[in-house]
Amino acid sequence: MIDDMKKLTLAILLVLTVAVPVAADLVPTADEPTGRMLELKRREGLIRGDEKLFETMLSPNIRYVHSTGLVQTKDEMIAMVAGDKVNYLSIDVEDENYAIYEKSVIVTGTQTIRLKVDGKLITSHSRFTVVYHIIRDKWKCTAYQSTPIPE
Repeated sequence: MIDDMKKLTLAILLVLTVAVPVAADLVPTADEPTGRMLELKRREGLIRGDEKLFETMLSPNIRYVHSTGLVQTKDEMIAMVAGDKVNYLSIDVEDENYAIYEKSVIVTGTQTIRLKVDGKLITSHSRFTVVYHIIRDKWKCTAYQSTPIPE
C-alpha cells in the first residue's frame, strides 16, 4: 500500500512538472507579433462586419473614438459593425508603431480608411491609437482613438 502511495505521488509530481510549463506557455504574451495579429484581426473584422469578433475582442468598458469625434461603447460599436449604415471597404496603415508593456500593447500609426456611410463613399486619413490589454488571460481592445489628418 505504501509503495502504491509512493508511485501515485511520483506520478502526480511528474504530471505537475510537465503540465505547469505547458500551461504557462498558454498565457498571452505582450509582444509586437501579438500586436500585429490583434490589429489585423480588428481591421479585417471591420471590413467583414464581424460582430462576433468585436463581442469577444472589445473590453466591456471600451470607448471607441472615431475620427469624426463619435464616441461609441462596446454595444454601440457592435451594432454599427453588424448594421448596414456603415461599411468599411479598406484600411491601409502606414507608420505603425508598437509600444510593448508587461500586459499591454499600444499601437499607433496613420491610416487611410475607405468606407461607405449611408451609401456615400468616404475616405478618411487619420492618426490612431489602439490599446490592447490582457484581462483574465484574454486580449481585449480597451481603447481606440482616431484623429483626422488635415488635407
